Amino acid sequence: MPFSCTRTALLLFVTGILLYALPAARHDLWNPDEPRNAEIAREMAATQDWFIPKLNGKPFLEEPPLQHWLVITVGGGRVSAWAARMPAAVSASLALAITFLLGAWLFSRWVGLAAALFLSTAFEFWWLAGRAQVDLLLTASVLLAVSGFAASERFPERRAAGLVVFYLASAVGFLAKGLLGPGLPGLAVVTYLLWEKGSLRGHGTHLVVGSLFLLAVILGWAAILSSHGGAGSVSEYFVKQHLQRFTGGQDHQAPFWYYLPVFPLVFLPWTLLAPAAILGLRGAFGREKKDARWLRLLAGWFLSGFLVFSAASTKRETYLVPILPAAALLFAAGLERAWDRFPVRRFLRERGIAFGVAGAILAGGVVAIPIVWGVFRWKPDAIAIASLLAAAAVLARGFRPSRWRVGTAFPLALPALVAMGFWAVSMAAFPAVDVRKSARPLTDAIRRAAEPQGRVSFYRASEGMVGAYTFYLGCLIPNLYRAEDIRRTLASPGQVLFILNAKDLQGLARAGGVAFSTVAEERVGHRRMLVVEASRAR
Repeated sequence: MPFSCTRTALLLFVTGILLYALPAARHDLWNPDEPRNAEIAREMAATQDWFIPKLNGKPFLEEPPLQHWLVITVGGGRVSAWAARMPAAVSASLALAITFLLGAWLFSRWVGLAAALFLSTAFEFWWLAGRAQVDLLLTASVLLAVSGFAASERFPERRAAGLVVFYLASAVGFLAKGLLGPGLPGLAVVTYLLWEKGSLRGHGTHLVVGSLFLLAVILGWAAILSSHGGAGSVSEYFVKQHLQRFTGGQDHQAPFWYYLPVFPLVFLPWTLLAPAAILGLRGAFGREKKDARWLRLLAGWFLSGFLVFSAASTKRETYLVPILPAAALLFAAGLERAWDRFPVRRFLRERGIAFGVAGAILAGGVVAIPIVWGVFRWKPDAIAIASLLAAAAVLARGFRPSRWRVGTAFPLALPALVAMGFWAVSMAAFPAVDVRKSARPLTDAIRRAAEPQGRVSFYRASEGMVGAYTFYLGCLIPNLYRAEDIRRTLASPGQVLFILNAKDLQGLARAGGVAFSTVAEERVGHRRMLVVEASRAR
């Protein structure tokens, strides 16, 4: 497949912008991650300290500052909800275009287009594409790196250019998310080479030179950390934020098998197509099979990443997003083969309604259980998945699959329908629930209640709370924990307001010698937040 798919790739990019970027300004930043990341960018722009990210005036070294630079650039120095979400939206749109190109180069245009559509509406990908988080920037860089290597193998005359893309994209991934940036594509390539050839022979030179280049980038970042924050910053970043995420000592710890039941939820609704995709891929990895080497590349990418994330003690569903493009391409390749090898069209024609209704019921059950458990809380996309699949079941009988070929529109109609439904959810439902997710109403109440010389403090605030209220108030806020700190604050004249979680109110009362009255109360997500005016008891 020559490099001749630019028009379709551009169309997918524009579609991604419409799907992810347009709704970005229609609702506020939602706790915990979005306002925290936006506040880090706001403080960086305000202090013009471009290298050490800070939250509430203190170093926050979870990842390098590339995401924050992009947010500041997009906003022209001013950080807003729209500017904070743009890097993720643009990265997601680029990922759709690159996924199509990779599928078209390695398999067929249909596989590329189907994979891009599956990816665009995979549960976690779509959710993060509209959020101010770094995961999509990492995903796009990993995808671009693997695509560069694949192009170097698929088009030998462009080998050097493909390898340059591979290593440059890996460097961008490091600046976005740290060692995962070069680590994920590097593991994917090494796994593929060992699986395909049994050794790294023929790739030693570029692996050594490229690794030295990436090492220079990593050491350069370490030198910047050391010069601005001392040896403690280097230790914080490389030991705490990397090593301890594998050995323990961080939040969100879970067992090794955690992602086995989580991945089907992350990849909804297309997990429902897994039996057909697996059936199509059965026996397709043999060395004599057509396109088997590219399937091994994608499988190596998916499996190596899945094992790395499983080995880490710190686990969140968002961490799986960088391997979703590999899953989408494998699904699309498997479905293309299943369509050709098995009587799928006859099955759909004769049992379309039953199959669709059963799928909708299954999807509804899969979605309903975590909603009842409170996993999704206010994520209407989960409900949209079930309702759209039910609608697809009703429409299924109206098509005549026997009249369509694999390269035409019918197999792509369902993901397109889901994409339109997701866009409607983003444009209409998210603003409707904004009042339950945003910290802005409480900060508006603080502004109304605060006296001209009044002071605001947190009491035992989490990172998410700190980010949300400092961002919307536009200032740094002390975060107090100890009783003596509270009494010292109250010893100074003037009004003092405390922002706290309602569950911590008794702790504030036990600080001793403190009288308080509630000024405002709002439910933000699943937390009941209070603003209280405190004074020394008489």
